[in-house]
Amino acid sequence: MTRKIDLIYFSASSASIHWHSGASHPASLAVKELHETVTKVVNTTNAEWIFFWDYSLGQPDMELVEQLSSNPADVFHGGLKLGTRGLPDVLNYVHPTWMYNADGPEEITHSNFRLSFRACLVRTSVLKKIGVFSTVYTTLEMAGIAYGYQILKQGGVIRYCADLVRNAAYPGIDIPLEDEWIFARQFFTKKWQRWILFNKPGFFENLAAWSRTKNIKPVNIAPCLHPSAKTNAPVQLKTVSVLAPTLDRYSYLKEELRELNEQTILPHEVLITDQTDKELRQYIDLDKYPRLTIKYFPQDEKGQCLAWNKLIDEATGEYI
Repeated sequence: MTRKIDLIYFSASSASIHWHSGASHPASLAVKELHETVTKVVNTTNAEWIFFWDYSLGQPDMELVEQLSSNPADVFHGGLKLGTRGLPDVLNYVHPTWMYNADGPEEITHSNFRLSFRACLVRTSVLKKIGVFSTVYTTLEMAGIAYGYQILKQGGVIRYCADLVRNAAYPGIDIPLEDEWIFARQFFTKKWQRWILFNKPGFFENLAAWSRTKNIKPVNIAPCLHPSAKTNAPVQLKTVSVLAPTLDRYSYLKEELRELNEQTILPHEVLITDQTDKELRQYIDLDKYPRLTIKYFPQDEKGQCLAWNKLIDEATGEYI
């Protein structure tokens, strides 16, 4: 099924645009002007997706865009090839080891919030649910990155698509220090702002930028895009096998079994491989978990992949 996709485009004349998936709208790469255009489109469109594209990158791959629009994710973008890698630097002082702060290779599609509006496919429902991006940034690059961060924090599924931009990788973007501090003001508490201030190189420059952004208000990033609130709709249950390899982690295993035994909806089965040395193996009283179907497999040969594969072979549920 072909989905309706509206186009917001940059760096091209309307005569050179041949867009058949929905309406097309010219736009400026300036933050406030683009915000006005996007707001008008979101308020009037009935398209399921909005595709942002800079024609200085060439013609978009329409077959790929159509393919992405059938995917359950909320956003696809080509940000890493457009210079967003590693931005903003202030994030490194708050979440240096956060998995989403680590960019994957540019040739591999992966979850990544560092979007660029120059190559981006966004569900219209996301723009309607959390609002259009902020206009407090001086650069569109930082406005896009901040919006991607907001989408991720509010429960959206956002993916960097390696094939969306086919051009060679761009050099890194030079983000104004003030934009970095706007991001910090929007998303981090005052405690973390002080931590950045005293740890990021260039104390006086950072202090000046921090002072200039004192009017920036924090953004509410409570998850809302995919709420898990209970409804009265009937639930179609699927059988789930829980796989639990262990190596001398009995306290954790017993706690896991206790919690599973108290679930409202029980798993189909719980499968355990125990790779603990024979002389150190402990007896597990499975009668303490009467609501569970537990299968226990002692395994003398150690190896995490061996353990997982053994349990996968034994699993009989529809999901694991």
